[in-house]
Amino acid sequence: MKIRHRSEKRRGVAAVELAVIAPLLVGLVLGAIELGRALEVSQMLSMAVREGGRRAATEFKGITSPDNETNEVIADIRKILNAQGIPADEATVEVLNETTGATANLNDPNMDGELFRINVSIPFSEVAYLTPVFLQGQNLNASIVMRAPD
Repeated sequence: MKIRHRSEKRRGVAAVELAVIAPLLVGLVLGAIELGRALEVSQMLSMAVREGGRRAATEFKGITSPDNETNEVIADIRKILNAQGIPADEATVEVLNETTGATANLNDPNMDGELFRINVSIPFSEVAYLTPVFLQGQNLNASIVMRAPD
């Protein structure tokens, strides 16, 4: 059996190959981290919007003053976001009448049985673990449409 010895011509090839491929591997890992965080925060936004919509559709009717019900729904959504570690002050939260697109007053008798939409949006740069490269300037959004109680 013949034993092979490394040729002097091949010395350092592994180091060069690593130097060529390492930036690609680092980019893939950082991209996976960035996209993973975007998916995680999107799920958190969806959960906060769903919870806020559920509360708005069931618990607030007739309990709060007419001017504050929508504001209390928004405040509850912001509390949920803060509890999840998302900077709620940086998030945009809207409660809109689905038919007209105007800001919804959930305590208004005209909203009984009407559809309303809750939108939440936050810039990805506010929730990223690392400085965003691939998602720079992008917003993460979540929304839900619910029916106001009669």
